[in-house]
Amino acid sequence: MNIDTIHRPKSWNEIVRFKLAPDTKAYRKFAEWGHRNTTGWISSNASHIADIYVGQHNFRLLYTPGSEWVSVSFIDNEELPKQYIKSIKDGELDFLNR
Repeated sequence: MNIDTIHRPKSWNEIVRFKLAPDTKAYRKFAEWGHRNTTGWISSNASHIADIYVGQHNFRLLYTPGSEWVSVSFIDNEELPKQYIKSIKDGELDFLNR
């Protein structure tokens, strides 16, 4: 799984990519967060932009540090695109920011 971080206000073009490897603390925290957040998602047709993109294959999570929402998109088992948003606590996913 990769995490891409756009660093602002330095440069809109500066993207830092790092692997979220299974043997890391960040990966464990991300997995635990996912297990705690399986409900409360709302379907969204809007386009979302964020500073942090966590992605693997057909899955992407979008988040901006300090934001009160997170977005996920993926291709389901029937090959249909899905996108959902969820309200989160302030700073809940800030550990993804490097």
